Amino acid sequence: MCLAAGNVVSNGSLSKIIAPGLRLGWYEAPQHVIKSLLTTYLVISGGGSNPYVSNLTAEALKTGLIDQHVNELRIAHKVRLRHGSLRLTGYP
Repeated sequence: MCLAAGNVVSNGSLSKIIAPGLRLGWYEAPQHVIKSLLTTYLVISGGGSNPYVSNLTAEALKTGLIDQHVNELRIAHKVRLRHGSLRLTGYP
């Protein structure tokens, strides 16, 4: 049995999807770990949180704007990959 069982934390960010400078993310962790994180100075002091951006992003997620944006990114990156491959190999 793993000694760290029940203490694994996964964190994600929207900076690669929405904007490179966006510092907005989330944790996925067991409840006892989340409770521990909520007592850190950063959370207690209010530092590092941005309610305006958080609410704006939540609305964009709820209304499907993020999904639409991700689909557009997939298309754009597919085109870029195709062009890059063609330049490097000479084949489409």
